[in-house]
Amino acid sequence: MRPARASPRPPSGRRAHRATRPRVALAALLVFVAVARAPLRASAADDAEAAPSATQCAAASSSAADAASAAAAAAPPRAPRRLVAVPDLHGDLAHARRSLQLAGVADAATGDAWTGGPDVDLVQTGDVVDRGPHSIPILDVLDRLAAEAAEVGSTVTQLLGNHELMTLQDDLRYVSRDEIAELGRVALERERLGGEEMGTGYGLRAYFAAGQMRWRRLFRSDGAYGSKLRTERPIAVVRGEGACATLFCHAGLRSKHLDAFDRASDDETAEPNAASRVVDSGSESSPLLARLNAAAREASKGDDGRSALTNHPLFGHPDSPLWTRHWSSDREGEPNAAGGSNRFTAAREARLCAELDDVLARVGANRAVVGHTVQARGMNTRCGGRLHLIDVGISDAYVGRGAAWTCETDRSTGEAIVKAAYDGKTVILERGRGGGGGRTEVTETAREGDAGGG
Repeated sequence: MRPARASPRPPSGRRAHRATRPRVALAALLVFVAVARAPLRASAADDAEAAPSATQCAAASSSAADAASAAAAAAPPRAPRRLVAVPDLHGDLAHARRSLQLAGVADAATGDAWTGGPDVDLVQTGDVVDRGPHSIPILDVLDRLAAEAAEVGSTVTQLLGNHELMTLQDDLRYVSRDEIAELGRVALERERLGGEEMGTGYGLRAYFAAGQMRWRRLFRSDGAYGSKLRTERPIAVVRGEGACATLFCHAGLRSKHLDAFDRASDDETAEPNAASRVVDSGSESSPLLARLNAAAREASKGDDGRSALTNHPLFGHPDSPLWTRHWSSDREGEPNAAGGSNRFTAAREARLCAELDDVLARVGANRAVVGHTVQARGMNTRCGGRLHLIDVGISDAYVGRGAAWTCETDRSTGEAIVKAAYDGKTVILERGRGGGGGRTEVTETAREGDAGGG
């Protein structure tokens, strides 16, 4: 008979602890997994309830788009930008201010503060300097207006004229002697080198010599005004929207001026050089003009303007965009160099207008505006309103009067209404959609020959 098997004794002490530890750990792990999975399942369920379906998203997007479209349709259309220009000012501060007031962009009290509001593009056609005694004060006024205009979404563009070019070439023959002498007097007295309060005086010759030195410093490439003339004064720009899109240039662009910058289409994809990467503000719609203006800036760098620019095709040539009389010549009754008169002929006018149409098509404009040649009887048009000559001798050195050119779009018809504003009268120069081809109705001032200027 077998002896009875003893019942196993429960482990005690360290043995008991080692035996129970795996079961406790396993139980804890199971509890942790259960607890952790519970909020995950709840969170997934909550997300499923909160997240919209793809159909719901599409419906919401469609509703938002419909609401935006309805709001846009209900809102009045944006008014077209207003385009204004003032021609050659030639150092006459009083008439420059009056012209800016007639353009509706400067305050009535001083003519020095921007009051044109937003969405206005002002172009000044160049030749601010020389002849009159206030070249530098006018440059200051225009710079101040440009800064104030930019703050409200408007622009001020100052073109380079042949007299700004002469300053870059160190040609001071037409700088007002009064302005030069005053610069010299202020410079000498600022340095306490003379003046009535010191009981001494220098006389006009000393003032003039000091003034010329001061002028040259101001218009050097690193001078307060010289740097701006070289970098911020384009030769040509297109400004205006729709029917008011207009090409501005001081004396006028010809087809041959554009030819050198009219690259073949396959060149457009090539890596641009340093000059072509510089795009003039506002002329982005015409890469052709951007390249032309970049080339002009490149050529005018530094202080050797007399040698570098004299024979440059964009500057020094008598038929360059800053000097040409091509667009203002060949008018009936115009005096010629021999003292006689050039006769207007239909054939010559047809050739001129055909070239104008080529230029306008290449830069994307409906008309061209030029200064440079004084129209003593008022602003003129040619080629059925596609060419506007707006230099009317604002400075007292010529006629002496305020004047402004404006283009606004008739919102009901889309037509351009172009006017010349003077003290006491306004003349409609053009009414139509622009673009020439005999499609523009024109009210012209009397034909006027070249009265010189520029």
